[in-house]
Amino acid sequence: MFKNFILFVLVVVLISSLSHAMNDRDEGKNFPPHIGGGKSVASPANQEEERNKAQRVVTREKVLDTFPLEHRERANFFLNRVVNIKPRSIKANGRSYGDRVSCSLEFLYPMLQEAKGKRMAILAGASGELGHLLILAGASFVLVNDMSLTEMKTAQKLFKKLPKPLRKTGEKFTMEFVPGNLMRIFSTTSKYRGENGFDGVIMRNVLHFWSKSQREAVYSGLDSITRPGALVQLTCNAQVSEDPRTIENGTHTIFNTWNMLFNHDGGSFIMKQGPISINTDKDPDLTVFEEKVLFKKDKIVGQELSPIQFEIFQEVLEQKGEDLSLSGATLSLVSSTVVFFQPSHLVEAMKPYGFSPLLQGYTNRFTGHLVEKGTPQWNQPSGNVLLKKDSY
Repeated sequence: MFKNFILFVLVVVLISSLSHAMNDRDEGKNFPPHIGGGKSVASPANQEEERNKAQRVVTREKVLDTFPLEHRERANFFLNRVVNIKPRSIKANGRSYGDRVSCSLEFLYPMLQEAKGKRMAILAGASGELGHLLILAGASFVLVNDMSLTEMKTAQKLFKKLPKPLRKTGEKFTMEFVPGNLMRIFSTTSKYRGENGFDGVIMRNVLHFWSKSQREAVYSGLDSITRPGALVQLTCNAQVSEDPRTIENGTHTIFNTWNMLFNHDGGSFIMKQGPISINTDKDPDLTVFEEKVLFKKDKIVGQELSPIQFEIFQEVLEQKGEDLSLSGATLSLVSSTVVFFQPSHLVEAMKPYGFSPLLQGYTNRFTGHLVEKGTPQWNQPSGNVLLKKDSY
């Protein structure tokens, strides 16, 4: 009998304790925020940060919603070619002219929203998928430019994947392909000035190859080919370390380095990057990379390598063993001199020409996602700005 009484008391105490605990959970008491059932109230600063983050996250679904329903499947095909991709080397005349990296949806989205009925340009645009997306979003005309004839041929082939009604307006094609140096588009005799100018320009991953005087010509050139109210999106290698290596004028840092490339018919990919040295003595002209072939057709080609380069070469040989039997497969060493910017530097450079920033930030080269600043390395973020030209 006494045992039954003790058991009854224990059950009552247990039920009472559970009831209090449930009440406490509902009121957000007693439970630390990281334990299930507790209420975690963010500070005002954190709430503001989360709101800003939510406003800046653009999903693929949100981007696809900008296209007419009948074009969304085709738009998704082109997005797959520019978002969340591996960087690949762009070549012209057998030489590398930089890399194509993943596009940021945050910076592309505003362009797509404004595309309907507009004239747009994609400069140094590789195989032009951003231009095809703008056509699908309703642009009346898109110019696509790149140094590489191979990339331009691919862009023309992809043009045929657009629905037939979108390929022509009357007797005129809706896309024009202009191979060669984009400086020709900025020339004083260019047909893309005044009323024939553009309502939007995207120029990615090319500014960092030019000297100061060449960059000034680009900034003024962008002004000359854009209409009032035009959007301009620029992407370049980002200066991500704030340290004494910054050049005195504060606008950029020049890095010298070398890269171990794996090349085959599907493209070129950087396997390893060497130590970065800093050059503050000069502002380089357009860089033409010097490429040394190390391995070709199952044979090691004689080249002098430093100890660290030889060690990496052996690692890559072992890692890419089977792939080196692919058509056109080689391993090569590429030296490069590249300028790195902060997004704010581009904003300041374009301000005298009447451009104001709408969005600026850093994005991951592989995913295109917004990221914080990091340290200079192969996967360093890209610097991006979206600018709007004053309306008169």
